[in-house]
Amino acid sequence: MLSEIALGLSPGASLELHANFQSFQMFQFHNEPLQKLVLLECAPSGQVISSISILAQALHSLEQTVRERNEQIERLGALKDKLKLIDFFKRYFGLECDDGTIDARLRNSIDHIETLVDDCIHYSLFTANKLNSQAKELAKASRSKDTKPISFSFKDEEVQKFLPNQEKYPDFPI
Repeated sequence: MLSEIALGLSPGASLELHANFQSFQMFQFHNEPLQKLVLLECAPSGQVISSISILAQALHSLEQTVRERNEQIERLGALKDKLKLIDFFKRYFGLECDDGTIDARLRNSIDHIETLVDDCIHYSLFTANKLNSQAKELAKASRSKDTKPISFSFKDEEVQKFLPNQEKYPDFPI
């Protein structure tokens, strides 16, 4: 009964779960050439340099966390047929097991992936916005009609739904 309550079920209720044991591969993003280009050719502000460094670290951490998540999926997949269903669910969801242990490695890796993806999105947008503003200023100063920076906007309501909460990044406003 405590197990059912821990899973949020009323006593005697049934639960159907289709556990996802698929691993996924991290996309290949080679940010070193981009970093060099921005740092050597764009004369970025200190804030942009910081943003690029944070983005590089977030990408590295994301790659590592995806690998860890895949390892947890493999580990749990191997346990699936060896445990009682309720014990398996507890491990899958990171709930307390009957012996008092909590294995939240899968849940934590998924939460961490979400946070890192938000960081990658935010610092990419921040850097792009700052470099775009700098390009517009340079174009204005040069008074050349041939120099037109590419404009972009992420203000569309549909796009906004997918952007991370800006309150998490007070020092890097978009």
